Amino acid sequence: MYCRLTALISISVLAGCAGSLDTPSLAIRPAETAGAIEAARPPLAGAPTPVATVQPLSKAIISRIDASVAAARASQAPFAKALDPARAAVASATGAAAGSDAWVVAQVAISRLERTREPVTNALSDIDAVRRELVTSGIGFDRDAFAALHNEADEIDLEQQSVVTALLARLKTL
Repeated sequence: MYCRLTALISISVLAGCAGSLDTPSLAIRPAETAGAIEAARPPLAGAPTPVATVQPLSKAIISRIDASVAAARASQAPFAKALDPARAAVASATGAAAGSDAWVVAQVAISRLERTREPVTNALSDIDAVRRELVTSGIGFDRDAFAALHNEADEIDLEQQSVVTALLARLKTL
């Protein structure tokens, strides 16, 4: 009885305080209107900044990207070689509990398969470094030509990653 009375008094006190709180409104304030924000921006000083003209990719840049794409391509053979044992290990783990010997063997085989993907991930990292260099240099480069060179390595990565993901998903559902 005493606990109920204490709880009832506490709730009454809190309810009484709730109405007296001075909470801010969530309505848009005058300073937050689009016109006020635009008016608060400082005027541009001097002449407008010229837009860089698009330059074709240099032979040196193309060579760097080509070397990275070649490394990504070269990863396909080791990946294919590690794929069959990984598939076999996952198939052997069918019906095995997580943590069992068969499950651990399958996990190790998938890890070996993922390890063969290192050249692809390194290639994409190198290509992204080239892109960062180009962007920070301020040179207007041909982004379409760059993307065309990047896409092959990206496709290899996506294909390999989808295979690994499928194997891991199959292992989880066993």
